[in-house]
Amino acid sequence: MEGKRWLFILVLLAVLAAGCGRQTQTEVQTEEQADGFSFADVADREFYFSSGAGGWYTVLYIHEDGSFDGHFQDSNLGDTGESYPNGTLYCSDFTGQFTEPEKVDDMTYRFQIESIDYLQKGEEEIKYGVLYCYGDAYGLEGAEDLYLYLPGSEIAGLPEGYRSWVGYYDLESTEETELPFYGLYNEKMEEGFSSSTPVNEPFLTPVWARPIEREVSAAQAEADRLEEELQNAVTQADMNEISGQIYAVWDNALNTIWDILKENKDEESMETLTEEERYWIRRKEETVQEAGAEVEGGTLYSLVVNSKAADLTRKRVYELAAEAGADPGIRLIYDGRYFDESIYQYWTGEITDASSMTYCEILISGVTDEKFDFRINELSAETDEGPEILSGTARIQYDGREAVYEGEDAALTFHFETDLEVFPKYLTVEGWDKLEGRTYMNNTIPGHESG
Repeated sequence: MEGKRWLFILVLLAVLAAGCGRQTQTEVQTEEQADGFSFADVADREFYFSSGAGGWYTVLYIHEDGSFDGHFQDSNLGDTGESYPNGTLYCSDFTGQFTEPEKVDDMTYRFQIESIDYLQKGEEEIKYGVLYCYGDAYGLEGAEDLYLYLPGSEIAGLPEGYRSWVGYYDLESTEETELPFYGLYNEKMEEGFSSSTPVNEPFLTPVWARPIEREVSAAQAEADRLEEELQNAVTQADMNEISGQIYAVWDNALNTIWDILKENKDEESMETLTEEERYWIRRKEETVQEAGAEVEGGTLYSLVVNSKAADLTRKRVYELAAEAGADPGIRLIYDGRYFDESIYQYWTGEITDASSMTYCEILISGVTDEKFDFRINELSAETDEGPEILSGTARIQYDGREAVYEGEDAALTFHFETDLEVFPKYLTVEGWDKLEGRTYMNNTIPGHESG
């Protein structure tokens, strides 16, 4: 009897020991999740779904807890009516919650949409001559299982329905073999998102300012499409009409962004911004009139006036996006004269003897999204005259934050300030002692003149 009792105790201890060393299925899944993917891995990314043409897109932001929000937009400026002559915009803002991700394999996770809410779904309204129609977001509608592909996934092993949306439809024409980003795939609808992160330091955009980023992105896409039409236009009448449409795109975006600012900025900030905006409007109108005066009465008048108004309004859109704390994607570089602001000491009388004093000016022209031309003159403070000392073409990089010139005599880096207090009228230069340590000011930017 005593022997049986000891045998029972030994068996019980063995069972308990085995139980202590065994993990439950829940514990195993939790450990795997800790070592694998979680939504925190993509909280600093945006997921983008677009055809790459036509100006439509859905952008999605996923947060650490699996909640998400985003925006859909599809514009059709040709769909007009008597009360909406500037076209139709199909759009939606949405929020929701994903279920917990389930591991499919080492490179793939699966989850579903637990809930999704659309703001103003099914409603229509007319603003600024545009018909706004609110509905479902492309890429998420009809979704059942969503698949998340990790960077490094074998591209050839991904569904063709996903690859066709992210640039890998024809495997023979791509040298890449592994996915360079996180991919999100709506299996039922065969629609795919790609992810991206900021090239430079993350720009912490306020939640309320995200619609401004989307507005800027959509306006730029539509303007780019119309610019291509403008380049291919044959008649002057077509050029005039298309240039007017481009201006309307940026003017509508400006009005939309202004409404968002009014709803979210404090009263004091808006009073200051409103005064600045009134001044900018006056200067814009004056600048447009000056441009039109050169061709007044000619067939080019409408094209010139529309183009100048569109260019100035586009730049103002990007400035207001920066004012909101949104990341507009680029920093604007203006044509004009940037002069060494230290010359103010002579102009204001702080320095009286300037017989040997010189200063530099940087003349920037021909600005595109990729480059600009520059000429640097060294001038006498007393006469504002002097020789050219360097000229060339600089390549713009880092979304307009810098530009680089690599010449035989010098290698220069132009830095364009991004701080709201000095953006967009100041720049500094590195690479040449004659220019370093100075701040150069463009005092002819409409709405930004001072001093």
